[in-house]
Amino acid sequence: MYDFSATGPGTFTFDPISTFQVVGLDDLVETISDTVRIKATVARSVSITVTDDVAKRELILEKRAQVNCSTSSQASFISSSYTEGISLASQSSSYINSRGASDSVYKAYFGSNPTSSVVSKFNAVANDKSNSRTLSCSDPYNVCDGGVVAYAVVPGPNIYFCSIFYDTLPSNSLCNGGRVNDRNVRGAVTLHELTHSVAETDDVNYGCPGNQNLSDSNKLINADNYGVSTRISLLSIQSSCADLGLQNF
Repeated sequence: MYDFSATGPGTFTFDPISTFQVVGLDDLVETISDTVRIKATVARSVSITVTDDVAKRELILEKRAQVNCSTSSQASFISSSYTEGISLASQSSSYINSRGASDSVYKAYFGSNPTSSVVSKFNAVANDKSNSRTLSCSDPYNVCDGGVVAYAVVPGPNIYFCSIFYDTLPSNSLCNGGRVNDRNVRGAVTLHELTHSVAETDDVNYGCPGNQNLSDSNKLINADNYGVSTRISLLSIQSSCADLGLQNF
């Protein structure tokens, strides 16, 4: 055995040990001279070529939720939705910080709540680093009926995705005529569920008209206000989403 981590690339030749001490025929070791003999054998040298640097390095695991799904296409879909949800939360936080409480979309979805309260919930999603969180394609609680797209069980970190979730769309679909009130953007669905786990939100109601008609206190805690209003981040890139207007929000 040899540790190549300190040597680096190169060719190394080893001459194996070819002599061994063996115990005498009676298998009893009383005196070394009487019972142990030296026996020689024949072994050729061995050359080993190390082609790459094999220095020891710390294994760094990505800090993010782990997908638990045996169907590769669904696992990939869930993973993409998580990445998009994190990105949408980050963009929405930046949008609110730049536009402030007077922004018309902010007022529609969050009323007179201080921006710091809303931004803190978006940031909780954007900064999610829990690799103990499982994103699963299973339905262990038998909730996936009646139009349920996904659900989170709280208290607890995990999120479960139902079969109709895989009909949802990538976030950039809103740049191609999609409407916010359709609530069919996969990243926003995952963001919605993450707010349950990391930002103490609840399900008060769903959809743009209902979201906007809530009291200010309910607007602050309603998960769908974050899932739907997260599309406000797209207002900051209207050059690529020119067909979107406030009527979609």
